[in-house]
Amino acid sequence: MNSLQVVVREGEPLRLRCLVRGVPLPEVRWLCDGEAVSGVIVREEATAEPGSMRQTDVVISRASKGDEGTYQCEAENVYGSGVAK
Repeated sequence: MNSLQVVVREGEPLRLRCLVRGVPLPEVRWLCDGEAVSGVIVREEATAEPGSMRQTDVVISRASKGDEGTYQCEAENVYGSGVAK
């Protein structure tokens, strides 16, 4: 998976999106600098159809210096896992 650098000014909103697909549909979790993301909104959308996409977003309404770091979206099901930075 590819890495993407995003620059946001303090006070601006930030949305990071991750799309995953798998059968069974993978579980998704977000990390920042290796730690579970907390204190932000994580939204998920998925359909029940086999092979469908799961979309998950981290939403920070007003970015601050404390939000700086490397964010990762990890997806895993019984057949394997993947990470996007």
